[in-house]
Amino acid sequence: MALKLRFKKERIRIDFREDNSNPESEVLATFFVEPLSSTEMNELFKKYEIKEWLSPNRKTKKELHKEIDFIKAQKERVCKEIVDWEGVTDSKTGKPAKCTNENKMQAWDLNPDIINWVLDEIDTIKDSQETEKEEKIKN
Repeated sequence: MALKLRFKKERIRIDFREDNSNPESEVLATFFVEPLSSTEMNELFKKYEIKEWLSPNRKTKKELHKEIDFIKAQKERVCKEIVDWEGVTDSKTGKPAKCTNENKMQAWDLNPDIINWVLDEIDTIKDSQETEKEEKIKN
C-alpha cells in the first residue's frame, strides 16, 4: 500500500443549497474554490500583521505586541480561495454576476453569511484532508 499525497492544488466544488443541512435540497449556487495551503495562510497572516512598538525607535526591535488585521486578511482570502461560481445573480438586475474580486467583496460586504459559510466549508474540507492524511500515516 502506498501513501497518496497531493502535490498541487485542486479545484473543489461546493454547492450552496436551499437547505444546506439537507444534501437532497435544491442547489441554488455552486462555488469553485482552491483552499490556501498552510504556508499560504501563514504568509497571508504575516502580510497583514500589525506591530506596536515599545518605543518610537524601531532600531531597538522591542515589540509591544503583534496583531493581525483579520478583515484585510479575510478579504484577500476570499479573493484567492473562491475562484469561480455558478448560479449567482444580481438581485437587482436578475443577471448572472461574474466572479470578479470586486463582486466577491460586494457579496461579502452585503451577504456575509453566505460568503462566511463558503469559507467555513473550505475550512471543513481542509480539516477533513488533514484528518485523512493523519489516519493514513497511523495505518
